[in-house]
Amino acid sequence: MGGGSNAPSYFGRNQYQLSDDIDLLRGFNHFVFGGEAIVLQMNSVNVTFGNGEFAFNGSLSNDPIADFMLGRPSSLLDSNTSVVALREKYYGLYFQDGIRITKRLSVHAGVRWERSLPEHDAAGRGQHFSLPAFLAGQKTSTYLNAPPGLLYYGDPGIPAAYANGSYLDLAPRFGLAWDPTGSGKQSIRASYGIFFDTPLSYTDKDFAAAPPWASTITLTAPAGGFANPFLGYPGGNPFPNQFPPTKNVAFNMLGTYTSLPLNLHHMYMQQWDLSLQRQVGSNWLISASYVGNKAVHLRAAYEQNPAIYVPGATLGNTNQRRLLNLLNPVAGSYYLDYASLRHGSMRSEA
Repeated sequence: MGGGSNAPSYFGRNQYQLSDDIDLLRGFNHFVFGGEAIVLQMNSVNVTFGNGEFAFNGSLSNDPIADFMLGRPSSLLDSNTSVVALREKYYGLYFQDGIRITKRLSVHAGVRWERSLPEHDAAGRGQHFSLPAFLAGQKTSTYLNAPPGLLYYGDPGIPAAYANGSYLDLAPRFGLAWDPTGSGKQSIRASYGIFFDTPLSYTDKDFAAAPPWASTITLTAPAGGFANPFLGYPGGNPFPNQFPPTKNVAFNMLGTYTSLPLNLHHMYMQQWDLSLQRQVGSNWLISASYVGNKAVHLRAAYEQNPAIYVPGATLGNTNQRRLLNLLNPVAGSYYLDYASLRHGSMRSEA
């Protein structure tokens, strides 16, 4: 019952772009160079799970419908209104030279520079979770009531985007076309290139759903059932949250957080190919091609605060069995889900 897509929401996206390209022919060289600048912004007001989402799975009576009639949900997901004001800037420069070395061989070589700067929220929303800081009991100086492990912009080493960018990303590319016989009836072509990708300007949307800006609360088998799901929750119903948060804002228990690695890599694709063409007769062309690509530093979220199975484990003590709670029951009680990004790669050939 309920859900995250059944309430009025606003999404406004603006993109301003300026680019220019220049072609220059000099002898056997064809020079191409240019640049591009893009300024993106994404503003949204989203009542994600603002109506609450109740699940009835039969875990209490062995029948989901019976659980519903008894008013005993197996879980509740509830959240405050999510507001984001994401900003991102992109700059790129490139240079390429096409050289006709002989009548039978042409070579293209170039490089593209793109700086990798993650998007950031105009109001400073976001957080970085550090497990060493959590274990050491280290707390942020930005919010007095934040639990150990959470660090915010203004703390040493924490940038505004909660991930560091890079100004040293270069993407080379190379290609050639060769007529091995000089007859004009056969060609061999090969190329290799690296191509960067700019993340969508909604990547950090979940920053707005975490304390102290908002709260996303997940309760397993809430004691008060459907009628009073926050019965027994520390401090009672946590909604709505105070905005903008003050230095002494209260942090809700069982918060849901998303964290980026500080060394967030620029995603890119490697592509390579080799093709052979041969004219047969006057009307036929035979072609064979090999194409490969590899995506590097792809991003995916994974849970870092899972519930650990122990003897006597039940749905009712799920949160007490979570990793951070087992490491520190007092500080760990502030955390429910803690998701972080990890990098991966994918390769395909044909």
